[in-house]
Amino acid sequence: MNKYIVLDINETKTNDALNKAVCDVNFFANQCGYKTLYISKISKTSNFIFRVLRQLISILSWIALFFKIKRKSILVIQAPFHREILGRRFILKLCKHIKKVHLILFINDIMEIRNENCSKSDKDDFEFFILNFEYFIAHNKKMVKYIKSK
Repeated sequence: MNKYIVLDINETKTNDALNKAVCDVNFFANQCGYKTLYISKISKTSNFIFRVLRQLISILSWIALFFKIKRKSILVIQAPFHREILGRRFILKLCKHIKKVHLILFINDIMEIRNENCSKSDKDDFEFFILNFEYFIAHNKKMVKYIKSK
């Protein structure tokens, strides 16, 4: 069975705790035989053209990811994403239903628990995860309790 992990980090904050957690999980997944699939992106900027380009590049990366994944594979996604990407949820649903991929969510943080910077996109992503992912990995009891309550 093929095993993949998606690496989608915010390169503008390479030293923050969340990116370190994402990179650490990716490192250990690689040690366990998971192949990294990268989501390309460009730095955040308020310029309209760059926002459109960022969405386009991310969408194309997710589409490419769909074609790279083999049927009946395992795909690990890390949450939260901290940005909305058009089509990401659609591609993950295609992976699940068409390619019969087993979706695993590795949770680094749940913004609703912290109640800080919890955007509508964060809430929508979490609801999507609950409805579509088979397995959840959380690193503390508070997260596990919150997931079970959903």
